[in-house]
Amino acid sequence: MRGETSVESERETRLAFADKIRDAGKQGLQDGLQLFNVTALLEEQQELAAALIDPARSPIAKKRFVTSLFQGTGASKLAIDLLVSLSARQWSSVEDLADATEELGVDCILAASDAAHATDETSAQLADINSAILNHPIVRQRLSDARADSQTRVAFWRDLFAGERFNEYAIALAEHAAADLHGRKYSDAIEWLIGRISEHQGKDVVTVTSAIPLTQRQQDRIAALYAAKLRRQVHLNMIVDPSVIGGLRVQCGADVTDTTVVAQLQTLRKALA
Repeated sequence: MRGETSVESERETRLAFADKIRDAGKQGLQDGLQLFNVTALLEEQQELAAALIDPARSPIAKKRFVTSLFQGTGASKLAIDLLVSLSARQWSSVEDLADATEELGVDCILAASDAAHATDETSAQLADINSAILNHPIVRQRLSDARADSQTRVAFWRDLFAGERFNEYAIALAEHAAADLHGRKYSDAIEWLIGRISEHQGKDVVTVTSAIPLTQRQQDRIAALYAAKLRRQVHLNMIVDPSVIGGLRVQCGADVTDTTVVAQLQTLRKALA
């Protein structure tokens, strides 16, 4: 868990740059990818990250360090300015700085997705990716294998989904989840990204698991039901899992309604035991 100092530092930077990130529009895709590269760099080179959070270094010295670090790399001004701002703040650990850099990378890509009016589609495609690997433990293991290098996991992801027509924002996020596990399993990273999109849109996440894809009308009915119940907009995270056999499992926070056939069979087994 991040320390309070780190949480506040991240919040301040996100607020300070919210307008610039939004105004970057479609350029935000490249900004986000650059920040993802920085995240990986901070995780791999602890000495570099330690230099950026060193309280003994002045903000001016850190700015010079960041600027020299990315000179000639083609990094955008926004990406550099974001890292300069992050380094000027206080952090509890180098891991917290890497986390914040990743969060800002996601912000940039979602801003680009917004500019292309593709954010709902991006979230739905991430859910499709998660559903596709749900019942394939070997695939999930390979995508989550921390012993393999990032290029190997990304290459496997590309082979796995070759021919699928995902938009560039979903691809950027899904490949980042494979490239930089950040201590997570791949499916957990995708779930986290879907949650970040919902947070970005100011909606609550309602995860619906079904044996077969629901029709748009069925999805709309569930969304309307939970929107009325919660008195705010909701975002449906649709998961297709044939193993539930039939029925629905609907989760919003800690509230779970499970009418799947597999859940009913489990209840029956317990009653007969």
